[in-house]
Amino acid sequence: MRVRKIGPVLALATLSAFLAMGFIGSCSRGSSSTGSGGCARARVGGRAVCLRQGLRCEPRHERVYRSYGLTCRRGPDGYRLRERAFVGPPNP
Repeated sequence: MRVRKIGPVLALATLSAFLAMGFIGSCSRGSSSTGSGGCARARVGGRAVCLRQGLRCEPRHERVYRSYGLTCRRGPDGYRLRERAFVGPPNP
């Protein structure tokens, strides 16, 4: 009888290990705008890309970048993603 109880527990442990490996190796380690190397997976222009500060960007995809807290700005080395500064209504 003891063998029957080990099977489901072993299967659950194996499944948990596979799920944990997927989360550990995922791209989004933090927010999309952190400088720690984390990125946000997004679909931009029909392609799956990793969005983070400092990467090249195209101004025509600004709407997508903004939804991830980034903006596409022109600099001395071309268009690059930067952190978006949100300006909203003042608090009362």
